[in-house]
Amino acid sequence: MKFYRFLLFWIKVKRFSSHLIIFICLFALFGFCLLSSWASQSYVSYDDVYALKIEWPIFGNISIEGVGSNQIEIETVSADQSEIDPSFNESLKIDKVDDIVHVSLNTDYSLTGLDLKIQTPPDLSITIKSIAGDIFLSQLRGNVNIQLQKGDINLQNTMGQYKINLLEGKINGHILLNEGENLFSTRLGDIDLKVLDQQTAGLTLNAPNGNITLDLPDGFLASFEIWQGEKQSRFLSNVEVETDHLVSLKTGEKGKIKLSHEPMIRKTEKNQIDSQPKNQDWKPKLKFFPTPVLDFNRVNGWVLGGNTTIHRRNQPSRKYWISLTLSMTRLFGGGGNHRPLYHQLGVKQTWRWKKDSLPSITAGLLVYRVADIISNDVGQFDYQELLDASIWGIVALDYYERTGGQVWLTQQFSPACFLELTLTDESHGNLNKYTDWSLIDKSRPKRGNQRIQSGDLQSATLTFSLDTRNDKQTHTRFFRDRFLPSPTPTTGWLGCATVEKTHQSMVEDLDFTKLILRLTRYNQIGKNQAFNLRWQAGLLSEVDYLPQRLFYLGGLNLRGFQPRRFVGTRLVAYNIEYAYLHPKRIMGYAFSDGGYVWYKKEHRMAQYGLSLGLGAGILTQEGQIRVEVAIPFSGFYTKDNWFNSPRYALRVNQSF
Repeated sequence: MKFYRFLLFWIKVKRFSSHLIIFICLFALFGFCLLSSWASQSYVSYDDVYALKIEWPIFGNISIEGVGSNQIEIETVSADQSEIDPSFNESLKIDKVDDIVHVSLNTDYSLTGLDLKIQTPPDLSITIKSIAGDIFLSQLRGNVNIQLQKGDINLQNTMGQYKINLLEGKINGHILLNEGENLFSTRLGDIDLKVLDQQTAGLTLNAPNGNITLDLPDGFLASFEIWQGEKQSRFLSNVEVETDHLVSLKTGEKGKIKLSHEPMIRKTEKNQIDSQPKNQDWKPKLKFFPTPVLDFNRVNGWVLGGNTTIHRRNQPSRKYWISLTLSMTRLFGGGGNHRPLYHQLGVKQTWRWKKDSLPSITAGLLVYRVADIISNDVGQFDYQELLDASIWGIVALDYYERTGGQVWLTQQFSPACFLELTLTDESHGNLNKYTDWSLIDKSRPKRGNQRIQSGDLQSATLTFSLDTRNDKQTHTRFFRDRFLPSPTPTTGWLGCATVEKTHQSMVEDLDFTKLILRLTRYNQIGKNQAFNLRWQAGLLSEVDYLPQRLFYLGGLNLRGFQPRRFVGTRLVAYNIEYAYLHPKRIMGYAFSDGGYVWYKKEHRMAQYGLSLGLGAGILTQEGQIRVEVAIPFSGFYTKDNWFNSPRYALRVNQSF
């Protein structure tokens, strides 16, 4: 009997327990559904992310906070938490394109309000485009680009370059600046900013229907323009010399501007000049950007000089270029009839449809007398010669003299696309080897300089250039910006397509066409890795005995081989490289180069070169310093040349 009662009691307990468990599960499921109706969370890995782009076409507050985490946490909360709508859990749309995370709303759902909260590692660039709502950013390090129609913007301990446009609302913040231009603009509202450190940068604060308060730390060096309406009321400065850092504060005629430490800011000479009659303001305000030049090669020895771009302060769209270099070795050692002074003089003018916007057109003129590198269009960079020739006595490049002029017209469609037409009229002359000196192995005679076909040349060159890289690198050559390889991991395309139609007058007149196609793909993998590829092809028609117009492979563009090992009028080549950059700026990489150069009537694979190699180096502010070892392979049908001994190289640049 007792056992029977115990059995009945145990059955009732199990039924009750099972019902209780089911009830708890149902209650938890109900609570989860209720909570998820107005809140949802998503997580994105931070390993491959460098920027966050948000498009928020409805009302909602946006909060982004930098935290010590290795992932990005994205949470949405209904602006009206009493509203239960199952669509909130599916409304968020997160896409990852390259290294950018795009956050937007699914257009299949109709929402009236939704807040967005994000916690992320601090190193992230932010782009926000929103209709209405407050925006709060905190503890972030990266560029900030915000477009907001209505709401307040609050920045707390953020560092970067800023571009903020607000139609109606206030802008408040405690910020740190990077170099570059920064814009804070609100059409209806006040601006109240405090800069937390002495890093100077360009600042434009625009509040045509409000007041401006700017609190700067001691030691913030800049010039200050203060505008009320259309009139400049004051120009102040706390620096002794001209500076590129301009702080421009603009309000309406009834607006108030409060600038900290204003009593410590002295009036400049410009203030005194502007207060005098306009006919006394005759002295031009010129800005100079000088760069020293140091070079060495065997045709000129040591070369010293400099170049500078010049423009008026109030007319930066028109620039002038002066470059003077002098062969010190020829000057003091006696150069015979050779003139040791080289020069470049130029001017260019840029027109834009709108101020500081694209597209733009630039026209330029340049006259010159220079010693140039033979076939400089296949990736040879002349600054490597300074190390190779002066220290090791390595003869890698050959030179010839160019005297004449160029006019060009450049159409820039976007930051990534250019189209340029260049007309050239110049004469080419030979240069002889002048010195065998080098720091190491001084007495060894160096190879003579290659001869060219001298004469007059007229050409028309059309070039389409593409550069979609995140980190664009350029250098100035013939008064124009030319692309350089990216020293750090980046993502994007870099390329050009060139057609050159040339007439050259020598012993006989020659008309020929040169085509060049070059395309590089930079692929960033994670934070510190890159896998880059380059393809190039070239064609020279009608002529095969102009050394200054032929294609060359070997050296920097075909590592493992002697510079200019292969030559011809047809070119097909590739470069592949995998690189790893340690956080302490130490590099390691593996690469493969290959190419085939031949003349029109040749079909020999002996002109084919292939190399495999490894390298290590360090990344400096000026670029990469590399040590490479490459194994060359050549001549598919010549067994004796199939394998060659490894070649070692110390480089102060990179192949692509």
